[in-house]
Amino acid sequence: MVNKYNLTSKVAFLGFQTNPYNILKKSDLLFLTSRWEGFGHVIIESLICNTPVITFNSKGSVNELINNEAGWKLNNNSIDRLALEVDEIIYNKKYIHMPKLNNTYYNKFNIKNIVEEYLAILNK
Repeated sequence: MVNKYNLTSKVAFLGFQTNPYNILKKSDLLFLTSRWEGFGHVIIESLICNTPVITFNSKGSVNELINNEAGWKLNNNSIDRLALEVDEIIYNKKYIHMPKLNNTYYNKFNIKNIVEEYLAILNK
């Protein structure tokens, strides 16, 4: 599709990266358009780099990770709606008004907190 639509100067496929954080920090936006996502590590990694996330309201962890403070969730898998949101985010700088997340948000995903939650469930 990149070749078909003559986008080779705008799209690059980088393959596996051992350290994606430099790329995430330089990115304007992360798209996650999965229909199902386990724990979306890439969402947390992107947000740590202060890169906004736009995702479909898919099954899995997206509902917990994205709450319209940490990005945008689209309620249906509409490509047309995604295109409209991208226009707003990129061209109208909608993401500039997005608040920076504080440590309270990230701490709920800290391994110590997660292990304590698992132990509490297992002990019930």
